[in-house]
Amino acid sequence: MAFITNFVKHTFITIDKRRSHKKKRDNEYYSKKYQYDNDDVIGCQGSEYTVSRNKLENDYESRNGSEIVNYSIMEKYSLPAAKNSLTNEIQEARDKAEMMKADYEEKKAKKEREIIAADENYCELVSKHQEEYGSLEQEIAALSGTCDQLREQLARAGEQLLMLQCKQAEEKQTAEE
Repeated sequence: MAFITNFVKHTFITIDKRRSHKKKRDNEYYSKKYQYDNDDVIGCQGSEYTVSRNKLENDYESRNGSEIVNYSIMEKYSLPAAKNSLTNEIQEARDKAEMMKADYEEKKAKKEREIIAADENYCELVSKHQEEYGSLEQEIAALSGTCDQLREQLARAGEQLLMLQCKQAEEKQTAEE
């Protein structure tokens, strides 16, 4: 009988909201029957299913009126409830990972589009510069050809001038004799 009473005492906590049954300590009310410190845990002795006193107080304070609540820690913090909680957390983590992956893929695609656009702009600039360079090379070649022709003409004109001067000198010499 003592075992059952002890089990019930530690498993089911009777919380009475009426303040006449409470004792005030540090601006918090505790039942006279269960006086715990804030860092104590409540639950089955020797079990994993415990809940902090602060958590229990938060649940307790959310109740209304002066009703007496038989609070079963084993039911609220049972293995199926923990499993559901973990399943929800896992699903949230998966959703967050999928969202992060989608954001990454979107940023990656945007960067690829920017790189392709930059490559196209670069190719256009290179072809434009090559065309300009090619036309400049043609102009340089044409000017070089013109310079060569002018040199040849100048050389011929110089030869002709030299020949004329020689003839004039010969004529002058023959005229003096």
